[in-house]
Amino acid sequence: MSDILNAELARMRDACQRSALHLLETGCIRNTAPGHRLADGWSTLIFAEHVKAHSGSVTSVDLDTAQAKAVLASECLADQVQFIEGHSVEMLGALREQGKTYDVVLLDSANDPELTFEEYQVAADMVRRPNLVVVDDVKYYSDSYGVKGDVLLPYLQSKGIEFRVRRRWGGSGWIDVILFESPA
Repeated sequence: MSDILNAELARMRDACQRSALHLLETGCIRNTAPGHRLADGWSTLIFAEHVKAHSGSVTSVDLDTAQAKAVLASECLADQVQFIEGHSVEMLGALREQGKTYDVVLLDSANDPELTFEEYQVAADMVRRPNLVVVDDVKYYSDSYGVKGDVLLPYLQSKGIEFRVRRRWGGSGWIDVILFESPA
């Protein structure tokens, strides 16, 4: 996932014509056991490194942020991320009410396709133009696994919203990642 995110963040810096991006993620580092870095919310670290190098902001929403805070502290990046603990849809709604806007949104919380769709519906109101929405753990190709796109993909297709599919190795199989610009 780090290769995908780093390439897309560079592309967004060019598209926005500025270095500082405002990043939002649902789901953060949840497990620090060996092997989990490939497949378990380590985007938080990638985003923190990006903000340290290029400025901007990271907001990370999850039910439990303790593991992510510990990892970032060990990497001297604890001050790069604003953590918000709580149910993702509720917390995204509160951020929307505050008028927060973002350049990049990563939806990567629970393996629940309905929740991912609900998160998208709220986050879609908070994206700037241009923007990038990323959804991890999607099954697009038959040889991959993931469920987060089971509701969102048909919706995007029904609305004619174009998306790209990138693939990453998740340790035990392929995981598809969808990327798209959300309409304003």
